Amino acid sequence: MDEEKKNVGGAKNDPQISPAKPLKSERWFAGYIVAGFVLWLAQSNGFDKNTYDTTIILVVGILCGVFYHRIKARIKGKEWLRIVGTFLIIELIAGGLIGFSTAIVNHFVDTTTGASLVSSAVDGNKLTQLTNSLNTTLTGIQTQWDQAQNSIDENADSNSGYLSNISGYQTLQNLTDQRYADFVPYSNQVEAILSKYSTELTDAFSQLSTATENAKSAEDAVFTAKVNYYQALVDQKSDADIQADISAVNSAVDQFNQAQQADTQAQTNWQTAYNKFFSS
Repeated sequence: MDEEKKNVGGAKNDPQISPAKPLKSERWFAGYIVAGFVLWLAQSNGFDKNTYDTTIILVVGILCGVFYHRIKARIKGKEWLRIVGTFLIIELIAGGLIGFSTAIVNHFVDTTTGASLVSSAVDGNKLTQLTNSLNTTLTGIQTQWDQAQNSIDENADSNSGYLSNISGYQTLQNLTDQRYADFVPYSNQVEAILSKYSTELTDAFSQLSTATENAKSAEDAVFTAKVNYYQALVDQKSDADIQADISAVNSAVDQFNQAQQADTQAQTNWQTAYNKFFSS
């Protein structure tokens, strides 16, 4: 009985259990301190050259903070040695990850950007060559155009003069068709190049191509009306028929003037879009 009392009373001598205190190594802010130091160290060493570098540093810093306690738990020894050892391991890993990752990403970005710039320069030169080639061709056509136009005498009052004018306008119409025929392959090649860049460029040139075609059609209509008018004079048709042909000429000229204005505006819009893109 005395022994039982002794055991029961002995409970008073048992050490009291205190609430567990967090270990210093498990304090929640330690990971944040490590992450912040990694970010500061990487930035101070010039790794954050662009947005990609900054993102990589941020991700690595967060990972270091997350894995700080896990790495520290695997290290044996005194507390301060565990802290120092964990910190050194993390810094070595972080430095390697940041250095390797930023180098790879920056190499990829530089290669891609360089290729883009080279491609842009090559295409710009190609567009210039195509335009110069077209202008050379059009210059040769313009020489023939001037000769044909000089052969036309709007004040002619004889059949020979009328026939000369008919021949002159037919020649101008043929030259117009030839000029547009040279523009079509140029247009196709330019559109193929522009399609690699922006819809603004493509749309501007597409509008120019449409305006050029419309102007060509309107000009052909003028030449046709002129030929019909002088042919009516040669055939000595009635005054009513001749007046109808004159009205047709005037109407065709009005439509051509409108088409030509639209073509000029389309050329201005195209040149503006071209300069804006290739000069930026």
